[in-house]
Amino acid sequence: MKQFRIYLLGLLIIGCMVSFIYARGGASETTSFPTSLDLYGDDDLLKSGKIIEVLVNRIYHTPFNLWASLIFLFAIIHTFFASKITEIAR
Repeated sequence: MKQFRIYLLGLLIIGCMVSFIYARGGASETTSFPTSLDLYGDDDLLKSGKIIEVLVNRIYHTPFNLWASLIFLFAIIHTFFASKITEIAR
């Protein structure tokens, strides 16, 4: 029950921070989400087929892409190994 309260408190704090940012109007004027593919400037890398160089370029352009890619990778790994992890836990 204590962990649940801490979780709810964290959600409340994050929710308040987000509402303050958007209430002042700063975030909606300066950022556009998702980033347009034209802004990355990696058309030549896409045509050459070098996927790793494209990812590195996009990470340099927007560092959030690193975290998004890692979360996506871990989600895929979790999908394939969920049954094995469950067996180990038992």
